[in-house]
Amino acid sequence: MLEDKKLQGVTLGEYKEFNIEDLKEQMKFVPEVQSWKTMHYANYRNKFLTFTVRARKFEGRVWIGINGSDLFDTFFTDEAGVVKDQTPSIHYNDLIQEINFFIEGRYTA
Repeated sequence: MLEDKKLQGVTLGEYKEFNIEDLKEQMKFVPEVQSWKTMHYANYRNKFLTFTVRARKFEGRVWIGINGSDLFDTFFTDEAGVVKDQTPSIHYNDLIQEINFFIEGRYTA
């Protein structure tokens, strides 16, 4: 169960609650998101949208939260919640591009 998993090393109190369902619905129709083979979308404590990715270069979970500056932080974890990489302070207009860069390009482990 997702509630039993942690985003290890991340202090949830630093993140704002946001309308996770709106972001999820907007992402579902973006071609890049569809190419990542996403599944298991979940709302983690009203502070993160998280989902599983089964892409060619990355398999794991993506976590998206809004930080104190009203920008998105993304975390890329294995299934146990161990952070493999992160991208802080992303503007909404750049969110998909930044996640795609990690999933399809930068990730090498």
